[in-house]
Amino acid sequence: MGVMLSSGAAPCESSPCPSSRFSLGRIAGALRDREPRTIEGTTHTAAVALVLRASGQGLEALFIKRAEHPQDPWSGHVGLPGGRAESHDPGLLYTAIRETEEEIGLRLVWDRDLLGALDETRASARTKSIDMKIAPFVFAAEEAPDLLTLSDEVAATHWIPLVDLFDSAHAASVTMRHAGQTLRFPAIEIRGLTIWGLTLRMLRNFETLITPP
Repeated sequence: MGVMLSSGAAPCESSPCPSSRFSLGRIAGALRDREPRTIEGTTHTAAVALVLRASGQGLEALFIKRAEHPQDPWSGHVGLPGGRAESHDPGLLYTAIRETEEEIGLRLVWDRDLLGALDETRASARTKSIDMKIAPFVFAAEEAPDLLTLSDEVAATHWIPLVDLFDSAHAASVTMRHAGQTLRFPAIEIRGLTIWGLTLRMLRNFETLITPP
């Protein structure tokens, strides 16, 4: 299966432009007290954390690049910290917090850092649906450092400004061959990273929720 990237999009021409949309106050207001869309009936569950912090370039989001592993369906992908729920987890919010600390050493505190929840997403890998749902949660971790303690599941971490992340100039696509067909999926290509699939779907949900009508 080969993967090719193609870019192409005009610079931001929408109103408002991303730079006017991204503030912790606006994001917290958009997510506060909303009931996220949930998915019922899956055998497995997981949760991830969309972690934000303020910087000189505005708000930044934290991404991980997963380590290469033959048993990992998302091996080498760029995504959000998180993972599968364990039987002892009291809820998926706890799962997101626990997995983030285990994967990158960043301790989140729900009653201090949590901004809200995004809609649950059904997992898929290699074009196939998986019997798993993923719950994304948004956090503000303003004291998060550049250097984090990485587990063997994570190859690297990257902080990306939201104003750049959602700039349409970084729109791209991932093209792959599967079962004799050419499939094309939307993506973001930024700073040498390709964000697509599950993570992109979560980011588009986040963008929609925080963008004024």
